[in-house]
Amino acid sequence: MKKINILGIIFFSIFIMACSHKLAFDKIDLKQAELNKYYKETIKIEDINILDINFYTNLPSNSGLDITIEGEPPFDKNLISIQGVPKVEGSYEIIIKGEFRGGIMGGVTDFNKKYDLIIK
Repeated sequence: MKKINILGIIFFSIFIMACSHKLAFDKIDLKQAELNKYYKETIKIEDINILDINFYTNLPSNSGLDITIEGEPPFDKNLISIQGVPKVEGSYEIIIKGEFRGGIMGGVTDFNKKYDLIIK
């Protein structure tokens, strides 16, 4: 009876680990931007089916930087581009949130990634 319980626990643990997937981003940090100098940075998200993605930032609308979601089908939501000529100094946040289909059962998983952008 103990063998069955141990095997059940092992199987359940493997199943749970296989069902969860942590989305991989190619950058840990964003490079620092310089005031009045062209800035371009991209954040590549692993090639996986992203169902929904949004970004939130406290950059002012007159910052001179544009943030766009790009990519090529079928991964047309897997590249975030930040570019332009920064017009304001400060520390800002860019938060990327969304959902992707991943794991062994193909379930939907939420993701949330925060980046700090410093403009000097």
